[in-house]
Amino acid sequence: MGKEIFWFFFSGGHNVSVICIENEEEFRAQIEKQLRKNLKRKLIDESEFNNLMNSFRISSDYSLLNNSDIVVEAVLENESLKSSIFEKVESFVSGKCILATNTSSIPLADIFQRCKNKQRCIGMHFFYPVKLSQFIEINTEKFTSDYSIDIVKQIVTESDKKYIVLSENCNMYLNRAISIVASHAYVWKCENNASYSYINHILDDQMMNYSVFEMIDSIGIGIVSVSSDYFADLRYSFILKKFGDELKRLINDGCSGKPEEFLKYFEPSDNKENKADGAQLTESLFAMLMNDIIYLSGIIQTDVETLKCAVQEVLGLTHTFDSVYTNCGYDKIKVLLDSYYLKTRCDVYRVFEKEKYDKYFLTV
Repeated sequence: MGKEIFWFFFSGGHNVSVICIENEEEFRAQIEKQLRKNLKRKLIDESEFNNLMNSFRISSDYSLLNNSDIVVEAVLENESLKSSIFEKVESFVSGKCILATNTSSIPLADIFQRCKNKQRCIGMHFFYPVKLSQFIEINTEKFTSDYSIDIVKQIVTESDKKYIVLSENCNMYLNRAISIVASHAYVWKCENNASYSYINHILDDQMMNYSVFEMIDSIGIGIVSVSSDYFADLRYSFILKKFGDELKRLINDGCSGKPEEFLKYFEPSDNKENKADGAQLTESLFAMLMNDIIYLSGIIQTDVETLKCAVQEVLGLTHTFDSVYTNCGYDKIKVLLDSYYLKTRCDVYRVFEKEKYDKYFLTV
């Protein structure tokens, strides 16, 4: 992800300095290789190539950051590592330099706990692939200044992307939505004695461009199981803990936590046929997401239409929430959510009133 974020800033015309803890020459070689491809394709000329090669710097020396306006951290999801990096970075940059973390799950207060000037601390969460993803999450804490938020908004807008601003009680929601959908699908899997491959088939066919369990597999269940712990507040505790515990059990049983290993672990034993109603799964997933969007409407700093578009893009949904609501209607959604709430008492299934569904999802 670090390389993707580099190209986001570099292609936007910014002078970029990269602190590379290891393999800095390899990083430099990859950038030069891409720029030479652009030169060969005549996307840039020789003069532009030379200027671009001189507009970035790579080193393991933190003093390279002395004149930076913003520093974006993109290391592994390790709270201690991220926290120690920002403590060190703060000793090199100016008081006006914004400190941004690309964390996908760790609370900002934990990452920036060692920073002295927390007003300039913020979350800037990118989605892979950065080049194609339309949205960037701007995650904030009570200590984040309006100035810092405005600067990051400006950077995103100037890069022809869109942002969604989230506060401490709903930070990293777009990533959390992936875990919520996967967790509900896992609950449905257990209820219907279904296989992961059967659910992937349903979701690929009826709901998503890229099945949620394939998303989980591409991330790696080691990271997802940790994320589930961070995300499992009271509203989502039942489903996230249930799925998170299953992922930890699989790792303990020998399934690698690395990307692209989760689904392989079940093949070929996981290809049994199942006659469970796939429509019930997809409709309940849409119902749960719509219910959550209504919940977030009261606490986010972003308008609901933008939130709907962001959730749809990140999850790769093949239908809009408005069209699903038109087809299903409130009564069916209420029956679906009530059935899960009675079984779990999990607040994510506590259905809101019809007036709110009509307000946000009824197309006139």
